[in-house]
Amino acid sequence: TIDGGSESGSYNVKMSGSQLGKVEEVSYNLMSSLELNPEANGTAPDPIYSNPPITSNPGSGSGGGGSGSASPSNVFNTVEVTTNNYQIRNDDHFIKVTGSMTVLMPVSPVNGQLHIFKATYDASVAPVIIRFNNHSIEGENEFYINTPEGSVSFIFQGMTWYQID
Repeated sequence: TIDGGSESGSYNVKMSGSQLGKVEEVSYNLMSSLELNPEANGTAPDPIYSNPPITSNPGSGSGGGGSGSASPSNVFNTVEVTTNNYQIRNDDHFIKVTGSMTVLMPVSPVNGQLHIFKATYDASVAPVIIRFNNHSIEGENEFYINTPEGSVSFIFQGMTWYQID
């Protein structure tokens, strides 16, 4: 609503709206339509989130083994790993592992890349093995999820992966 105000040349403006309650309510299409101006603030667009999520079966990547889906409204790509030696892709964000398997971290990660793993079974009986190809996790080449329905997150920085939970 705009009215003329009481002084010459002044206006009163009343705006109303609502704020979204959850990030999931913001569609991926809207998020991807926002345009960054890297020259204005000296930053470059984030290489991890600059590509749309996968909407087909990602099991065709090298190493094979997995199924996954993401709808255009997902902020993070979710993958369900169902076969051994699944090669995690740079744009696989939330990785659900359905049984005792080995998953392989991306060969060429970028700084700030994040992967969240969740065992969807009792991994204390038989663990999930996360193998780090060209880079280590704080000096080690493997990490084990070995607790019932355990989870772990890793972020890449420099030349190594760091556990962040």
